[in-house]
Amino acid sequence: MNENNSDKLSLPQTLDLIKDREKESFCLEKVNLAELQRLTGITRAKLRRLHYWLFFFD
Repeated sequence: MNENNSDKLSLPQTLDLIKDREKESFCLEKVNLAELQRLTGITRAKLRRLHYWLFFFD
């Protein structure tokens, strides 16, 4: 698959987009990593590590 990275969003932009879609039901701890990967191009493995570091050491 040859994807163009010019249409990918940054992580904060993507989280804002998802937050706008989900309104009150938005929970950062339960964000769909597959959707984040699709919108940002960041692999799920990297997103899982980031998620672990953000919430384990909070």
